[in-house]
Amino acid sequence: SGSAYGRFPSDAERLEVLYRLVDEGFLPQLLASCDVCLKNLLTVHGGPGYAHVVGKMAARIREERSDAGALLAALLVDNPANYLDNPKLD
Repeated sequence: SGSAYGRFPSDAERLEVLYRLVDEGFLPQLLASCDVCLKNLLTVHGGPGYAHVVGKMAARIREERSDAGALLAALLVDNPANYLDNPKLD
């Protein structure tokens, strides 16, 4: 959808890129985020909100991928934990 702030990719476009990166072996290097950077992206203003990734996007991944459990565990648990456990961040 277009706006004064530019065009945001659709969920389908985001998942297409995610799946390509996963299928090419980049899953251990991926982190997921919900770029809520504008007031109209908050649920109170009709936007997808902060829970979009763990809610709707995760549900679509479960519907679309046979490896959804491992993919979501890596994206939402393992990869963030590994990133945050990096001594370079101290």
